[in-house]
Amino acid sequence: MNTDMLATLGLTKEDILNRAAEKVLEGFDRDYDDADIVTSKVLKELRDKRDAMIEQRVEQKVEAFMLEHIDKQLGLMVQPTDGFGNPKGEPSTLAEMILAYGKAYLEARVDHDGKEVARNNYGYGDSKTRFHWLVAKASENKISSAVTKLVQDEQKRWADLASALVAEALKNASVAIRTR
Repeated sequence: MNTDMLATLGLTKEDILNRAAEKVLEGFDRDYDDADIVTSKVLKELRDKRDAMIEQRVEQKVEAFMLEHIDKQLGLMVQPTDGFGNPKGEPSTLAEMILAYGKAYLEARVDHDGKEVARNNYGYGDSKTRFHWLVAKASENKISSAVTKLVQDEQKRWADLASALVAEALKNASVAIRTR
């Protein structure tokens, strides 16, 4: 490993040597009899630390690179077109287009199954926005699972109670039969 690579990782040769010396001393503090065990443990620790530091640095570099390029792409001006490639509407950034599509998707009117409905002469009937439908569906699922768990817990509690009562009654009956 050269000094440029160490500098990229934010380390110096002295840091590595100090860390290695600390690990060696920690190994001797544990009273190991075999120097090879200490050496292999120190080397493993150093490799693990090095690998973790390299992984963290690579992740940071990749994330910074991706964010920079994604920001560039989202800021590009795009001309919307129809199915034939003819310009349609005003040019806007890709980020603005994504937001507009997302807003239109969540504001679309849907029926009780979440399927889009067309407006008729009487309005939308009992339809609601997809956003409201999604929130209601998520709430319904959460409440349903909570009620199901509560019912199961109560059924188990009552079954345990009934089992205990039957066992007590059988015990009392057995005692009564023996005393006769």
